[in-house]
Amino acid sequence: MRIFQRHFSTKDEVGRGVGTYSMKFLGEKILKCKIGFESSESKGTIFWIAIPKKE
Repeated sequence: MRIFQRHFSTKDEVGRGVGTYSMKFLGEKILKCKIGFESSESKGTIFWIAIPKKE
């Protein structure tokens, strides 16, 4: 998904566009979590993170 790509932004403002990219990279590669989102015009956007239970 584009939202998790490095340097992606929906704005024409100054910024690096690494926020969601960094979150997904750190979460999935280092913490072994699953990260995603659900979005609808009527309800907005919800980001979620699923952290595995340590055995």
